[in-house]
Amino acid sequence: MCPNLKDKEKELNTQISFITKDLISIYADTIFSLSKKIKLDKMKKEIDKAVTELKTEMNNNFNGKNFQRISETANNILHRSEEINYLKGKYQSLSILGSACFNICDYEKAQKYYLRSISIAEQMKDNKKIAWGLNNIGIIFFTLEDYKKALIYYEKALELKLNTKYNGSIATTLSNIGLAYNMINQPDKALEYFKKSLDLNEESNNKPALCRELNNIGLAWQKKGEHVKALDFFDRSYKISIKEKNKKRTATALIYIANQHLKQNDSEIALKKAIEGEKLSITLHSNMHLLHFYDVIHKVYKISSQCDKAYEYLEKFMTLKEIVYKEDLQNKIFDMQIKYESEKKEKEAELFRTKNAELSEINSAKDKFFKIIHHDLLNPFTAISSTSEFLYKYYDKLDESKKRNHIKKIHSSSEKLLKLIDNLFSWVKAQSGEIEFKPEVIDLQDIVENNLQLLANNIIAKEIETESKYSKNRLVYADSNMTDTVIRNIIANAIKFTHHEGKIDISVRKHRGMIHLKIEDNGVGIKKSRLARLFKISESVSTPGTDNEKGTGLGLILVKEFMDLNKGIIDVKSTPGKGTVFTLKFITA
Repeated sequence: MCPNLKDKEKELNTQISFITKDLISIYADTIFSLSKKIKLDKMKKEIDKAVTELKTEMNNNFNGKNFQRISETANNILHRSEEINYLKGKYQSLSILGSACFNICDYEKAQKYYLRSISIAEQMKDNKKIAWGLNNIGIIFFTLEDYKKALIYYEKALELKLNTKYNGSIATTLSNIGLAYNMINQPDKALEYFKKSLDLNEESNNKPALCRELNNIGLAWQKKGEHVKALDFFDRSYKISIKEKNKKRTATALIYIANQHLKQNDSEIALKKAIEGEKLSITLHSNMHLLHFYDVIHKVYKISSQCDKAYEYLEKFMTLKEIVYKEDLQNKIFDMQIKYESEKKEKEAELFRTKNAELSEINSAKDKFFKIIHHDLLNPFTAISSTSEFLYKYYDKLDESKKRNHIKKIHSSSEKLLKLIDNLFSWVKAQSGEIEFKPEVIDLQDIVENNLQLLANNIIAKEIETESKYSKNRLVYADSNMTDTVIRNIIANAIKFTHHEGKIDISVRKHRGMIHLKIEDNGVGIKKSRLARLFKISESVSTPGTDNEKGTGLGLILVKEFMDLNKGIIDVKSTPGKGTVFTLKFITA
């Protein structure tokens, strides 16, 4: 082979080598890109699946108990979406977090999440998602009764929705705008938007939404003083709901119809519709609907001077109102607790980073405060409110014994409330370190005997035998006022849980360098499971006594706080059915 040919062959082999290397590199890059894309697609599908499952749980089973887990899962989805810059995942997780916070009334956080979701939707250039977020922020302001701000967000949402051609969503926003205008006393503007919403719902044949809008139009006419027109729209809503067999919508329409007839002095029709609504609400187990009907029925009977019937339905109304009020307050308190738990978790994470030990004590104090409010303030306030309202309305129609009975209820609730506030004030002072601590030499016999005299009426009423034994060693070094509160609470508890003709033994003696005050009863006793939780505020709930005596739920908490402040010790031994022994151990004088 000639030299030139050899050189050309060598050159050709070199070129083939370079081309082969390039091809291998391109192939490897392609394989890597495909592998990366497959992995990315798999992660996106996993995120989408997690979002779908979380949305289903939110819609079907959201409650305060699973809020924390739902928000943690949504945050996890958000972080995973941010790692791969998956806009859809980020938007959906932020929307879920916004809805979860809204459901527990944490409107500030809900708004922040919705605003962040809108920012992501803008990056996605998805007007439908932007409008959804704007509408939700409008709902937040409407809930907070800032109707003018609500209108700003509703109208922005409407502007974007009009380009989507999705009539159901447009109709909802039109309805929201109408409600806001009605709330700021612009019923003409409200009617304008309600009618537009009505037209769209008729076009899409959305019967539940039709019922809603007809009622809204009726309310706007009612605000204008056009009662005949208002009644016409309420009736139309009622007829559609009957035809569609939508009992809840029927009950709602009946509330408006019954009240409208009452306003027009059509007592007979008002009563007929209210009784129909009453029966329907009972089948629906809807206390809120039932409350409205009881109110109308008792007012009709009162107008027609049927006092017995009026009295019967007023009692039903007041009893149910108390239940609904209690449920509503409990839900609000529960929402506050859940909101607080969420904030506490965030603060605990910060605590871990900053090692700020005092924060956990603050959190514990807040927990205690929520528990006290929930269990102890609710009942006396409700009893005073409902009983005094009943007396005010029916005072002239009640006989003297019933009047005295109701006044006694108010007095009893007031005393319980005053005692609770006094205990609560003492507890708050103890927690904040503001309580004045003045230890001195005191004689336990004096304090015990003073409290036995103070509680003599309770002891006599239950025919309880008391026996006191005092040794010579009975002087202790403690704060007099705190010791008085401690001993009074323990003796009162012994009386409360001792049966008629029972016995309470009190003794004072010196033992192992401390003065022991023992208060022993032969009452109902305490279960072992409750003994361990006796002095925990998070577990403290007042238990009725043997004569159904009511407590505040704070007594033993104060006892523990005050004994700790005095460097004392409290021991409890109990056998259910046989009785309880409290031993208070004080520093010797």
